[in-house]
Amino acid sequence: MERLWPRTQEQQISYHLNRNDAPEFDVNQPGRIELARFLVDKILKKDLTRRPLKFVELGCGAGDITGPYADEIEVHGYDVVPIAQETCARRWPRMQFHLGEVEKAEPQECDLLVMCEFLEHVDDPIKIVKDWLPLAKWAIIGHPLNEPNPPFETGHIWSYTQEDWHNWFILGGHHVWERLNFQMGYYDNMVIGHSCRKDQPPFA
Repeated sequence: MERLWPRTQEQQISYHLNRNDAPEFDVNQPGRIELARFLVDKILKKDLTRRPLKFVELGCGAGDITGPYADEIEVHGYDVVPIAQETCARRWPRMQFHLGEVEKAEPQECDLLVMCEFLEHVDDPIKIVKDWLPLAKWAIIGHPLNEPNPPFETGHIWSYTQEDWHNWFILGGHHVWERLNFQMGYYDNMVIGHSCRKDQPPFA
């Protein structure tokens, strides 16, 4: 892990509140979003066959990844910027949106936890992973790898390696099920993958 910007947590929150944006990445980054939804669908078809189910997406933005599932599944999205709440309400009216700092939210149990393009934005990613991941039966995590300093995206305050990505799952008591690396725009190396908590079949 390499810290890219010296902002405090309060300064980082203010940065995002001042930007107050929630891009619809399924429009301008369709490959990344389709890949994440592909992993969700694989989990649903193979392992989460019962109903009802509960999804949680941290730093959900416009709800690109989990929003489409809200008609059939209980979906909770968390984000700090008001425009994200407005956008999700318009696009995915059945999604349950939680406006505020994820750092102050009460972690909750869920079947699937999604943290994509999120952990590079938060001041204390290790604490968030330790608090939330053990409560999820399955998880999807994705982010860029080996970002330059300064980063392409000024909202990113951390650069991670592949080892860092794998360590998220270790911290949360999960077993990595699948990892995919891909290139996107300025980013030579992005990673995304999914995991299963070790007390769940087939590992239990």
